[in-house]
Amino acid sequence: MSAATDPGTDDGGAAALMRSAAVRDLDSEGIPVVLALAASGRPALPARDPGARADGAALAVRAQQLRDQLWPESRDGDLFTTYAVLATLARAEIDGR
Repeated sequence: MSAATDPGTDDGGAAALMRSAAVRDLDSEGIPVVLALAASGRPALPARDPGARADGAALAVRAQQLRDQLWPESRDGDLFTTYAVLATLARAEIDGR
C-alpha cells in the first residue's frame, strides 16, 4: 500500500519515500561523509557556481520539508533525524522524485 492510498497517511508520499530509503543501505551514497564533515566543526566552503548554490538551497528546503513531515517533534541536531532525512533525501534524488 502506498502512502497515497494509506488512509492514515497525509504527507504527500514522504512516509513511503522514507520507507523506501530505509530498505536500502545508503552508506555508499556519501551520507556518512556528509555527517563526518558536519561534525568536524569546520565551516563549509561556499559554492562558487550559482547553479550549485541554487541546487543546495533547493535541497535544504526539501530536507526541511521532509523533517517537518516525518519527524516534526525532533530536536535540532538530533543525529537519527539528520541521518534519516539525508537517507530519505538521497533516495528521492536517486529515484528522481
